[in-house]
Amino acid sequence: MTATPGSSAAPSRAAANWRRVAVHARPGVARAVAARRKQQEEAAAVAAEAEEAATPEEAAQLFGVGDAQSSPSIIERLTLRASGAAAQPRGTRVCVLIRCAYGMPRDARVYAKVSCGFATHKTHHITGVTSPHWSQLFTFDVDEPERAVLVFRCKHKRHLALTNEGLGRAALPLSEVSASPESYAEPHRLELVPEGLFASKPGTARELEVQVFMSSQGQMASLASSGGAVSVLAATWNVGNALPPPAAQLASLWLRGAGGSGEHHLVAVAAQECSYLRDARAIKGASSTQRRASEDLDAPLDTAAAPSPTNGSSGGQGQRQSSSGAGDGQAARPPSRSLRASQAAAAAGATEAADVGADEDDEEDAPPAEEGGKEGRARMSRAKSLKGMITQTIDSASAWETHIAEALGPKYWLVGSRHMFQTRILVYARMDVVPFITDVWTGFEATGIGRVGLNKGGVAVSLTVGATRLAFLGSHLAAHQSQCARRNHDVGEIIEELLPPGLGRANIVTGPDHVVWMGDLNYRLDWGKQAETLSETPTPEDHAAIVARVQSEAYRELLQTDQLAREMAAGRAFVGFTEAAIEFPPTFKVSKGVAGLSYGMKRSPAWCDRVLVRSNLPHRAAEAGSYYTCPSIATSDHKPVAATLRLPLVASPARSPGPRKPFRLYLCNARLVGGEGWDALAALVSKRGLVAGSNASLRLLVSGPALASGRKEHVVHLNMARLRAGLAATSGNAADLAAARGASVLRVEASMQLQPTTQALLRDSKLLLRLALQEGPCHLHTLALGVLPLNTAAEDFTARRFKPTAVNVTLETPQGARLGELRVEAQVFSSVRTRSVVLEAVRRMRMLAVASGARPARGGLAGRAVSASAATPTAHRPRSAPTLSAS
Repeated sequence: MTATPGSSAAPSRAAANWRRVAVHARPGVARAVAARRKQQEEAAAVAAEAEEAATPEEAAQLFGVGDAQSSPSIIERLTLRASGAAAQPRGTRVCVLIRCAYGMPRDARVYAKVSCGFATHKTHHITGVTSPHWSQLFTFDVDEPERAVLVFRCKHKRHLALTNEGLGRAALPLSEVSASPESYAEPHRLELVPEGLFASKPGTARELEVQVFMSSQGQMASLASSGGAVSVLAATWNVGNALPPPAAQLASLWLRGAGGSGEHHLVAVAAQECSYLRDARAIKGASSTQRRASEDLDAPLDTAAAPSPTNGSSGGQGQRQSSSGAGDGQAARPPSRSLRASQAAAAAGATEAADVGADEDDEEDAPPAEEGGKEGRARMSRAKSLKGMITQTIDSASAWETHIAEALGPKYWLVGSRHMFQTRILVYARMDVVPFITDVWTGFEATGIGRVGLNKGGVAVSLTVGATRLAFLGSHLAAHQSQCARRNHDVGEIIEELLPPGLGRANIVTGPDHVVWMGDLNYRLDWGKQAETLSETPTPEDHAAIVARVQSEAYRELLQTDQLAREMAAGRAFVGFTEAAIEFPPTFKVSKGVAGLSYGMKRSPAWCDRVLVRSNLPHRAAEAGSYYTCPSIATSDHKPVAATLRLPLVASPARSPGPRKPFRLYLCNARLVGGEGWDALAALVSKRGLVAGSNASLRLLVSGPALASGRKEHVVHLNMARLRAGLAATSGNAADLAAARGASVLRVEASMQLQPTTQALLRDSKLLLRLALQEGPCHLHTLALGVLPLNTAAEDFTARRFKPTAVNVTLETPQGARLGELRVEAQVFSSVRTRSVVLEAVRRMRMLAVASGARPARGGLAGRAVSASAATPTAHRPRSAPTLSAS
C-alpha cells in the first residue's frame, strides 16, 4: 500500500530511515546491532534442532542416586512468550562458589573474580586479613563446556586507580570438572600463580578455594517433562530458647540424608523459640567454643538429678553448648539478605515480645540462674532489657543460619530465610539446583496480641523451581489446651495475609503447586477429663493412661483424640493438607536434659510439632516418605521432627518454534454440592442483605496464569434468580429444596482462551475460581476461593471423548476454612470452529436417532447438545457450523 504524505505511515518510515542513518553513523551501535542479530539467528538455529532426551542412566547419574524414582535437580528455565518467539538454546549451566583465599597480603584490599567466555563476576573486597572469606555464588550458561575454561583472579583494589593490581591467577578447564564432578563438588583449592607487585613470601603459596557444579539443561528438561520430582527434607523444632546441640549431632539425628551425602534437593528448616539466652554473640563464629560445647555434651548426665517419667519434674540443662561458625579452613556462610531485612522486624517486635513474655511452658520449666553475684545479676538484667533482647534476636538468627549451614555441609546453599523474633524458617538448596531457582519471596505474619505480637505467627518462603511453584511455611500457633479455636484463627490469619507476588488473587495456599506447612502447631490431645474441662493440667490418672499407651506404642488410639486431626476432618483448618502416618511418640511435653522420652505431669503428652503438605494438582500429588522424631536430642521440651517428601514437577513452558495451537475452556455447568455449602454461603451473605433483595449480587471470577488474558480475571455470569432461590430455601419439603439447590448456577455457558499451547502444559495447569459478593460498582468482597485443575479436561480432550468433565472444586474461605464443594463441568477444545462442528454433528446424530425411533443416550455432549441449543439465548449460542453431508 502506498502511503500518502498526510498518512501516519510516512512519519514512521521517515523515522525508521533516520534511525538507520544514525545507527550506521555510530560504529559501536552498528556492531552491537550486528552482534544481536547474529545471536538471534544462532538461537533460532539451535532451537530448530531436535531435542535430545535423557536416558534413565544419565538421569540417575545426574541426581547422584541410582533408583528409578530419582527426582530431577536441574530444570530448564525457558519463558513462554505470547508473541510466539523461538525457544532459547539449551546448554550447560555452571555454578561456581568462591569460598575463600589463602596467603593474601594483609595490607591489600583483596577481591576475587571469575570469568568464563565473555561473562565475568567478582566478589566484594576484604581488607586486613590473609585469608579472606567471601562465600559468593555465581552462575554461567555455557554452550560448549568441553572447550570452555574458568579463569580465576585475585586482585588488589587500589584507591582512585583505573586498574587494579593482580595477586594471582588460575585456570580450570570445564573438561576436568566434567571428568570428575564429585571431586569438584567438594571444596577444592586452586593454586594461584603470583602476578603483579605483591609477590608471595617464600614458602607461602596463594590458593583459592572454590566449588564448581555443572548441570545439563537438556537432560533435566526431559526429566521434568517425564514426571520427575524434587526431594525435600522438611524439619521443624521448638528449640526452647536454649543453645542447640553441635552441628554433627543435628546432621546425624535430625537432618538425615542432607549433610555429606546430599540426598535431598531442598532442605526446609523451621524453628520456634529460637533465641539463645546465653552467649549468642560470643559463639557466632567461634569454633573453639563449639569444640568445648561438644566436649561438655559428650560428658555423662547426672543420673541422680535426672527426673523420673512420672514425678513431673524437669531436668535442668547443665551443659554449655554453642553454635559454630567458620573453622578448620571452612568458609562461613554469611547471613542472607532476608536476615538483614528481618532484623528491623525483630527490633520492632522486641518491645511487644518483652510485654508478652515467653510461652507458658517455658515459664514453668525455666532453669534457675547459674551465675551468682553482681556479674550474674548484671548479665540477667542486660538480657531482659530491650536492647539485650534485640541483640540476642539478631545474633541468634545469624548463629542459627551458620549452625544449620555447618550441619548441612558445603553441598547446600541458603536460598531464602525469614526471621520473626524467635520464629525462623530457612530453605537450603543443593548446589546444582540453586541456579534454577527463581522468584524467591519471604514474608511473615504476626498473630500475637493485637496482631502485632511477634511471639506467635508464621513465616514463609516461596520460590519457583523450573516451572513449579513451592511454598514453605513455619508457624508457632497459640498455646494452651483450650485454645483450639484460637489456633484455627491464627491459621486463617496467616493464610489470608501472606500473599506472594505473581499469584494474582490466590494466597500462599491456593497459588503454589505444592505447600509444606510445619512448625509448633500446638494442637493437643483431648483425652479423658481434659476433653470436658479443657484444663491445662491433666489428672494423674489421665496422664498415666497416656504415658502407658505411649510406652506400648498405641499411637492410633491416642491420635483419635488429636485436635489437629479433628479440625482438619471438619474443614475448620488446613483444608486440603495431608500428613504422613505418625509412628513416633508424642514430641511434647518432654523433660529437658534427659535423653529419651520423659513426660512431665503439668501437661499432657501431645504431637505439637507437625509437618503437613498440600498439592493443588491431583495428578501431581506429593508423596510422603519417612516421618520421624529425634528422642536423643534433649535440650528443649520439644523433640525435633522431620519428614521427607517427593514433590512432583509440573511441565516446563518450553516449546518448539511454530504456530501456537489455541485451546479454549468451556464451563458448561456449575452447582453447589449438598446442603452444607448452601447453608454456609447463606450465612456469609445474609449479613449483607443479598436474599432481602438489595443491589448486591454474586460474581464468579476465573483467573490464573493458564488464561491467555494473563493477570486479568474472567467474569462468569451467574443466575441470580436461582441463587436467591437456593439461598432462601432453608425450609420446605425435600423435593422443592432439591429442585432449588440442584440446578446450575450459571446463567450462560462461559468460554475463555487458554495460554498453554501443548497438551502437557494444559494437563499441569490450574485456574483459580473466586466467588465474590459485589456491593456497588467497585467493591468486591471475596467469599470463597477454589482451585480448578485442568488435568481431567486435558485427558478427555486427548482421548477424544467430546463430553464435559465434572470436577469437584473445594471452596475455601479467605481464612482457609471449608465452605463447600462446587461441581464444575468443563470441556476443552482446540478451537471454536472444532467445537461448533462437533456440536452440529452430535445434534444431527440425535435428530437421526429420534427420527428412526431409537432412544438416544442421555448424558455427555450428546444429551446436552439439543437442550443447550434450546435453552441458550440466541445471543449466546455458538457460531454456526458448516453444513455436514448426509453421509
